[in-house]
Amino acid sequence: MKNRNRSRNLRIVADSKKQTIYEEELRRLHMAINQAPDAIFITDPEGGIVYANPALEGISGYSLTELLGQNPRIFKSDRQDLAFYRVIWDTLKKGETWRGPFINMRKDGRYWEAESSIAPVLDSQGRLVNYVCTQRDVTHERLLQSQLEESQRLEAIGVLAAGLAHDLNNILFPILAHAEMGLNREGASPALRKDLEVILLSAQRAGNLTKQVLSFSRNEAMEVHSIELHRVVMESLKLLRAAIPSSIRFQIASDPTSGFVKGDPSRLHQIMLNLCSNAAHSMRGGSGTLKISLHKENLLETQCVTGRLLPKGDYVVLEVSDTGRGMDSETLSRIFLPFFTTKGPEEGTGLGLSNPSGIRTRRGHHLPPLPAFGARDHHADRGHPPAPPVRERTDPARG
Repeated sequence: MKNRNRSRNLRIVADSKKQTIYEEELRRLHMAINQAPDAIFITDPEGGIVYANPALEGISGYSLTELLGQNPRIFKSDRQDLAFYRVIWDTLKKGETWRGPFINMRKDGRYWEAESSIAPVLDSQGRLVNYVCTQRDVTHERLLQSQLEESQRLEAIGVLAAGLAHDLNNILFPILAHAEMGLNREGASPALRKDLEVILLSAQRAGNLTKQVLSFSRNEAMEVHSIELHRVVMESLKLLRAAIPSSIRFQIASDPTSGFVKGDPSRLHQIMLNLCSNAAHSMRGGSGTLKISLHKENLLETQCVTGRLLPKGDYVVLEVSDTGRGMDSETLSRIFLPFFTTKGPEEGTGLGLSNPSGIRTRRGHHLPPLPAFGARDHHADRGHPPAPPVRERTDPARG
């Protein structure tokens, strides 16, 4: 009897020791997951979130209370299509682990990129009881990678521009010379003189464009002046109306009191011409409306499409939009890459948006988020104290 009681007591002590070890392991595991830098969450078989660690709260912007019971669709962005999610579910249904990149959306609407893994959790009988997902925030790494790729492409632009600059200037020289001689010739009709002035101004712009591409690729300093952006917009419209088909209607809402910004007049002209040319191209073969808006606006802190953070403050906003077919999310993610174009071989170079994007970046200008289809382009310039009342006369050739 005594031996039996002693045996029972030994079993109780042994079981109690195992329970202590088990509880210690649970505490250790709980502390490790709670303090992990990567986001970790667990769902039930139907996809409802039953656990989320503090890292997920910090990355997503949602509190634990807001996350519990929610489906991970709460993080869904427009950057992945249905086929992407179908592949994930097909993998999980096979009892396998899915690994890959995710582009999620935070509570405040900003995107965050993650390297993710999703695995099914099975009990001792092999039945599905949970899914566990880990996500490592790689937004900053992706931004650095894209900036490196962009700098490498810009090096290629510099090599290309250096080779073309001499030949292009040789072509432009007789155009400029004959246009100037035609303007100085007596007896030219007003209509002819107007056409020659457009030719001369366009050729001068082309010459400036060659210099700009060269200086941009070499990272040369810009000529920064105090500029009345309304004036730049109205001067650019003179060229645009002559170059864009008459089937496209202009709708202009430029506020003359929008104020002054700091920048290079010629390069701001270039931004206007490139944006509007792209907008017109999206409506080619038919009629449409090209809208240009310039106004002052107080903006909240916003993440731009280039990945940079737009500081809160007062801005002058230039907006170009059109009634064309717009862009899908895949195209939108690549529009600022040098040499990327959706146009045919004889229609575009792929520099139409990458060059203005580089000009904006170097001058502290920004692009707020753009929608996918029906995308419109915003160009936000940080305002600065008003310039003196006396305004400088600007050489038309430089804007």
